[in-house]
Formats: sequence, structure tokens, C-alpha cells
Amino acid sequence: MPLAQRKQIELTQKLRSLRCEFADWRKRSEDREQLAKHYTQIRRITMRLEGLLVKIETELQTAATNEETLLGKCRELELNILDLHRIWDFFRTKLLLRSLEAFHGYLSLADEFAWSCYEMAQRRVKAAHVPHEEIKEPPLVYFEGESSPSAIARHKPFLRELKSPEGSEATAAIKDLPIPLVGVPWFQITHLPDALLIAHEVGHLVEEDLKLTKGLNALLNQAMSDNQVPDDRQEAWQSWLGEVFADVYGTLAAGPSFTGALIDFLAREPKRIANQKATAIYWGLYPTDYLRILLSLQVLAVQGFSNEKDKLEREWTGTYQTHQMGDFEADLKVVAGALVLGPYPEFGGVALRDVIPFTKDQQKAANNDADLMLEKGDPENDDVRILFAGGRLAYEKNPVRCAEVDVVGRVQKRISNRTGIRGEQRRGNREELSRLDAYDLAEGAKLYLPLLDPPA
Repeated sequence: MPLAQRKQIELTQKLRSLRCEFADWRKRSEDREQLAKHYTQIRRITMRLEGLLVKIETELQTAATNEETLLGKCRELELNILDLHRIWDFFRTKLLLRSLEAFHGYLSLADEFAWSCYEMAQRRVKAAHVPHEEIKEPPLVYFEGESSPSAIARHKPFLRELKSPEGSEATAAIKDLPIPLVGVPWFQITHLPDALLIAHEVGHLVEEDLKLTKGLNALLNQAMSDNQVPDDRQEAWQSWLGEVFADVYGTLAAGPSFTGALIDFLAREPKRIANQKATAIYWGLYPTDYLRILLSLQVLAVQGFSNEKDKLEREWTGTYQTHQMGDFEADLKVVAGALVLGPYPEFGGVALRDVIPFTKDQQKAANNDADLMLEKGDPENDDVRILFAGGRLAYEKNPVRCAEVDVVGRVQKRISNRTGIRGEQRRGNREELSRLDAYDLAEGAKLYLPLLDPPA
């Protein structure tokens, strides 16, 4: 058999293995299967990558009409297949962990919490702002080696997987993949109270996926201009806007429990907190830790959590009395008011707190669940954000008792009883799924050219 013909068969087989695997994963997510809650996530990412697979197959068939052409393109096609594997493996490994008992429990909890924070904004965004086919699926939480949660809104890990420099054509192509991801540190698997910080990362996803950045800049600029904030401080807040919005979103999503989790996360040696200072030489992406806590406390004040705000503020200032950014305290009401109250045309002109509310009644319910669990009872609520807030409050009230009565297990038991599929409004609509399949296949084909590597 001629060499060119053998190469054609070889490449065809390499592609076929992936097509069979995609079909198998979609089968694993059907009703009553272990990965049923991930149905739309698995379907959309495999259909998107199948679009790339079909494009590579077409290129192979075209090249195979001429022996010299096929031998000239075989290395290029092989590298494209490898890139396809790299993208898929990024998702495959994260989905596989959900099949292992040691990881399934935590990841199912984290997925539900991330989705409960993301879904409310996703459902409210106007189709005129984000077309329906561009609406992404529920976020997927996974473990990583970083010390704090991180959102893959800008998809840098994909670029590392593909060995593509940031700013290359691959950036734009991969950024539109339909599954947002949130990475959490491996050590969080035994410490649920930290998981409230996932709400911050969901804030990043909401900004990126729902295309809020331009509007956020406009809101903040107008508010600071109206309140005559000095130019240098305006520049600083604009530099910090992405992280500031994520903190605001997290506080709105989980209320005082988020602020408590943020305090624990940012806890450092008092001298280090006291000496943190940002300047116009380099404002950086984050406010100082002290300002982050004060901003979250201000959001609680806007929401009417005065007692909780005062208690958390006493806890913070009892340990950290001073900081280097005192001038910026005058801006906190302006910044928090602008981002909490909006209005947001992307959501129909409402305030952000109307999009992702955490009310006094929800806080009361979370407190009640915390007390029940500390007395070896089961929580009463089905609302995932209340359950996570209750777990956090139980930890704050009595960390030792929290472990003794297995608060994490009680929250997990309550959430595991929840029925329904994440993104089920799409799953149950065959016409909608067909439209999305066609869209994903077409978008997947566009990944082909940006991922080409030169032959070695």
C-alpha cells in the first residue's frame, strides 16, 4: 500500500477515535446517567469540537485526492488533531473527576453554587445585548494548584494548553467556547466555608460572558464624575474595576457570609495589611485588601444588613486598625452605589441587586439552617445560596462543632436531593438543541485555521 494511502488511513483512524468518544460522553449524560446534570455542558462542548473535527476531516479528504498534497499536509493535519485533543482533554479530565467518589461530593456542591449565582444574571440578560445562541451553559468547577479560586473568563489556561501566545488568533477563537469554568484550590475539598468565594469568580464570568464591561465603565465614570472624585482616584478605581465588580457581585450573591469568607481569605499579618499601598505608578488590578473588605461592607450597608455589617467590621478592624489608602474611603459609597444600583440596561434597566438578590429573609433562613445543623439537625432550605451561607454561618458560630456534626455532609445531603438538570430549559427543547448543535458545529469549524501550527 502506498505511503500516502497509509497516512490517510492513519489520520482517519485518529479522528474516528475522537468522534466515538464524543458520542460516548453524550450517552453518559443522558437521563438517569451519572453525568445527567452535565447534559448541556457535554453536548455543547463536544458538538463544538466535532465541528473542528469535521473541518479537519474535510481538509484530509481534499488533500487525499493528490498523493503529494497529502504528504505535504499530513503533519499539519496531525498537529490540528493534537490541538483538538488538547482542548478536549482540558474538559475531559475535569468531567472524569465527577465519576470518582472522593471528588464527586464537593464538585457537585460547588457546581450547584456556581450555577445558582450565574443563572440569575444569565436569565435576565436581554437578547438584544447577548444573542440567545451565545448564552453559555452552567459553569463547571474544577480543582487546580492555585491558592485561591479563579475564573477562566479570559481563557488563559486554554492558551497554555495550546502553547499559543496571548493576543494570537487562537485567543479570540477559544474564548467563545460555551462552558465557563471556575478553578478552586485542591485543599478546599474538605473546607466548604471557603467555597463562598466562588461567587466572586462567577462575577468575573458574568462580566465577561454577558458583556458588561463597557456598561460598568460607564456607570463608574458617571458616578465618580458626578461626585467629583479626584482624577487620580478615578484612575485607580477604573484599574480595579474588574475585581471590584466581582467582589460586589459576590457580596450580593451570598450576603454577609461572602464578606466573612473574604475576611478569612485575606487574613494576613497585620503589618502587611497596614503597609499595603497602591500608587499611580502601578495601580494594579486589585484594591488593597483593606479596601476590598471596606467595599464589601459598604455593599452590605446598601443592602440593609446594618447589624451584620457592623459585626464584621468590628471583627476586621479589631485585627487591622490602620491602612495606607484612607483617602479612598470617601469613594466607597460612590463605587458601591454605582455598581449595586446601576441601572443596568443589559438587564432591562434594573439594579444589580434586583438581578442577584440576597435578602434579609434569606439571611434569616441561613441563620436558622446554621443553628439546626449545629444541633445535628438537617437544613430546611432548598435554595443553594442559602444553604452555602448557612454552612458558612455555622462555621463562624462554632468552627469546632461545625466539623463534629458534619455540616458539609448535611448541606450535601440537602443539595443532592434537588432534582432537575442544570440548563434544563434547553435540554427539554429539541428545536432549541438542534439550533445550538448547528451553531456549535459551525463555530467549531472556525477553530481550524487559528490553531494551525507550522510543520516541524
